[in-house]
Amino acid sequence: MKTRTRRKRGDGRADRRGTFVAPVRAQAGFTIIELLVSIGAVLTVIMATVATYLGTTRSWEGTSTLTRVQREASFALEVMGRAIRKGSTVDIGAAGDSLRILFWTGSTDSLVASFYVDDQGCLRNHTGMVLVDGADSLSFVSSNGRTVNIDIVIRGDMGTEQATSDDHLVLMSSTISCRN
Repeated sequence: MKTRTRRKRGDGRADRRGTFVAPVRAQAGFTIIELLVSIGAVLTVIMATVATYLGTTRSWEGTSTLTRVQREASFALEVMGRAIRKGSTVDIGAAGDSLRILFWTGSTDSLVASFYVDDQGCLRNHTGMVLVDGADSLSFVSSNGRTVNIDIVIRGDMGTEQATSDDHLVLMSSTISCRN
């Protein structure tokens, strides 16, 4: 009995039918095309991640700045409101950008408080204490000398290269009356 030996295909010899079969080489690594495609995919994922991170960070900074500015404006209005409520009359400067609150003692007026914006854009009271830094404008309007409408505009700087184009402006208004 004759035994047949089978040869593996691809060993570089003729098979049993006599056709030549090229040797099969073991793959030892990646081709250049495969490497370039892989690197491109990884770079795309990295760029998307960085863009998302930067966008989220910028959004958080904007929200944080806006919250800070709103809190400062609210604080300033609260301080001015408390002082106005203690007074009997208000005296508004000629330009409408300063306010003095007076209390009638029976024979004379005594100063309760005053508010103004200085040259650096700081809202200050009569003692010089800064209530708000970055006040763009402050206006007081009173029709009867006892009720004051206050409009304050505050700029919140994001601290970026775009200078003022990305800053937040907050306008807060309040109407407050003297109680005494």
